[in-house]
Amino acid sequence: MKSARASCYPTRCIVKVVGFVLTLVLSLIAPDALGQARAREARRIAQATQVCDSDAPPRCLAALQRLPARLRQTSALRVRGFHAQFFSLDVPLEPRGARALRPLQRTALDDVYRQLVTFTDAPPSDLASDSHASLWLLRGRCELVLDRLEDAIRSLTRATTLNSSPESLNDLAMTYVAAGRLAEAEHTLLRATQSAPNEATPWSNLGTVRLALGRANDAADAFREATSRAPNVSQHHSNLGAALLSAGQAELAVRAFGEAIRYAPADPLPRANLGYALITAGHLDDAERELIQATTIGPRCGAAWNNLSIVHARRGRRADAIRALEHALEIDPGDQRARANLEGLRASPSPSP
Repeated sequence: MKSARASCYPTRCIVKVVGFVLTLVLSLIAPDALGQARAREARRIAQATQVCDSDAPPRCLAALQRLPARLRQTSALRVRGFHAQFFSLDVPLEPRGARALRPLQRTALDDVYRQLVTFTDAPPSDLASDSHASLWLLRGRCELVLDRLEDAIRSLTRATTLNSSPESLNDLAMTYVAAGRLAEAEHTLLRATQSAPNEATPWSNLGTVRLALGRANDAADAFREATSRAPNVSQHHSNLGAALLSAGQAELAVRAFGEAIRYAPADPLPRANLGYALITAGHLDDAERELIQATTIGPRCGAAWNNLSIVHARRGRRADAIRALEHALEIDPGDQRARANLEGLRASPSPSP
């Protein structure tokens, strides 16, 4: 009887054993290598995210461009890319702001807007709600600068529905203002003051809207809220002064403009406004002193020269008043107040501000 033979020849057995060992080694190594590759990708994504969150938009775009295309397609990075593309254009956030762009920039803006429309209308399932809201906000801003105000209002309303942040509420309110819908702007800004009770900007904007609505006392109340939250911001005090002047409270306006100067002593405009408030309050000597100082600090401040002409005219110095107004028009030929005052000087010795 023949003995049982091995199931394979020696050479075949060696090949099988080597194959088995290689398979075993690869099965042990491959997951580790794959894990390392994924870790490297995660680090690159994290580095790009950090750049986008902390640096200027052009640096964010450069960091994203260094990533492989497939890594740039994550929702979080696409959101950051949209924001970086828009803000790198430095387009003024106002109606028809796109007019300030060069042709290539305008093409880039149109491209960003088309992508945003697609992305916001059909967002990926992994897109966070806050990120989705930020894209609707960005879409609304695109529509604002493209002068598509009703579209902007719809987009910004959608943004506030997803996340009623002070930023989105403020943008919606200012778009209502641009569209002439002041009552809706006031309502939206009241929501913003409730959303961020410690922030000054919503209160300041609310005061501006109320002043446009002809409610100077209510505007002054809003500006007081702004100054209480940001007392070192000169503009808030100047806004309060303007509202008080409109409300016929010149002495209080003098005090408000004095505070504005305190926080911006090198800015001639608050001093020019103080000069006019002093004129209104009947303090011509103080007004002349402040206005001369304003023209010294800012020789190209047209408002200071215009207001100084009022002092000259009231004191019978018509030639000085004319020279002051001519200087204001040299600075800004489009200054309609100065032009009207110059044309009407012979008929009225007290030009309007």
